[in-house]
Amino acid sequence: MQQTDLVILQNRMIAKALDELSRAAVSVPFAVKVEADQLLKDIDGHPHAFVIACLMDRQIKAERAWGIPYELQQRLGSFEFPFLLQLSLQELEHAMEQPTPLHRFNTVMAKNMYTAIHHISDAYDGNAGAIWAGRPSSTTVVRRFLEFDGMGPKIANMAANILVRDFRVELADHSAIDISVDIQVRRVFSRMGFVPERASNEDVIKRVRKMYPEYPGVFDIVLWELGRTLCRPENPMCASCEWAAQCAYANTDHTLQISKEAGMKLVIIGCSKSKIWDKNPSAGPQKAGNVYVSPYFKAKRRFAESRGCDWMILSRKYGFVRPDFVIPRSYDATFNKLSTCPISVQELTRQVEEQGLGRYDEITVIGGAEYIKRIRGAFCGTRAKIEAPFAGHGIGEQEHMINQVLHEEELAQRGEPVTVTLQSVVSRHRARIGARQAATVNTETFREALRQVFNESKASFVDVTSGELYRMVGGRTGRDHKMPGCCNAMTKAMQSGDTILAKPPKGRGATLTIRYILPR
Repeated sequence: MQQTDLVILQNRMIAKALDELSRAAVSVPFAVKVEADQLLKDIDGHPHAFVIACLMDRQIKAERAWGIPYELQQRLGSFEFPFLLQLSLQELEHAMEQPTPLHRFNTVMAKNMYTAIHHISDAYDGNAGAIWAGRPSSTTVVRRFLEFDGMGPKIANMAANILVRDFRVELADHSAIDISVDIQVRRVFSRMGFVPERASNEDVIKRVRKMYPEYPGVFDIVLWELGRTLCRPENPMCASCEWAAQCAYANTDHTLQISKEAGMKLVIIGCSKSKIWDKNPSAGPQKAGNVYVSPYFKAKRRFAESRGCDWMILSRKYGFVRPDFVIPRSYDATFNKLSTCPISVQELTRQVEEQGLGRYDEITVIGGAEYIKRIRGAFCGTRAKIEAPFAGHGIGEQEHMINQVLHEEELAQRGEPVTVTLQSVVSRHRARIGARQAATVNTETFREALRQVFNESKASFVDVTSGELYRMVGGRTGRDHKMPGCCNAMTKAMQSGDTILAKPPKGRGATLTIRYILPR
């Protein structure tokens, strides 16, 4: 593929996209039903319908998502904003589910809609049109959409693009509206030769920004429909494509199998409760890589950066984010407390698809058990092999092991006589801790282990099972086991509000489970 062909192709695409924008707005149907389309496009009388429809547009056909506001109007009897504001979350969940499900993830979508309605009420005095009224900057509009729970960068940019392109809403500029990358756009853009075949969404966005910084999102007009119609995954119709003359794919012999890049690796690290705003409340929006300030997170970041591959952060609120993803303000979401609105496995699964994360073959996860569980669930439909080398260890132990790995690898890089692998450090650390604890297990050992569990948990409660606590400290099995001492330590640690969830027949066995209220 000649560079001149790419330049010609780029200029042709920009010219066509700008020509489309210069024409009078065309009434392209979004929803299948005429009535649903009318409600969606009534951005003067029902602007909240457009916002809610955008929130619904994930992992279902776009036409179905755009029709949900109208379907809810029929089920609820009204879609006026004051009426919606009076509805409970349970009423919205029921409306999404009965008599037939409106979405694949009705519970998640109902919660996102409920929080969106109240955010519109609190931030915009009940008028969603204020999001784009008064000719604001594109940065402001995209940021305002991102403030809605469940509204990721792709949907936020899509919403801003539709306002400009289809509804002719005037903004001060268009430079912050990125292309909404999905599987269609990524496939077309890579086939044309602008990015490598297995480029990430971020790679596509960066390339588009360089091509037309005045309005990167303008390419949506050209690429999305092309991916749905002609540039299909199998048997693309290159002969009917107007871009074929300069397209790299169309001018390549595909009788031979195209080699694919193999062994792509990704590291995902968990976020932390400690954030930059805790120390500097006026810090303003920050890149995700700089947001989390705990020593444990910093160790995980150094580990991820040392692997020489892509790495991401799993935020309990925003999900899978790159280090340069901008987080607008502080938040306090936790996986163990639904009232804090943590991101769900369903949302994470959607992000895996939308961000093209399924292209990775090996994923290393550094974080606690809840992070690992959710990442495994989100990637269960991909080919990725997921490893969690530090799983089963507390925060302090993980931080120690990570620092030890990095130190010994640094020695090895300097040519000093050190032979080390990640697995050997983990195994060595586990053996050292286990041997030390097995020799000294007593009541105080169990008390100390409980204190460690309490200190490391960031939730409002923690459930502790005696068998797990016993194994954690390396307790011996056999006739001289110390399980009664473990159970005694657990019951004596109980305070007001704590609850025994499960109790063995004799009261002091491996199944004793107590819920401890935190913090203590």
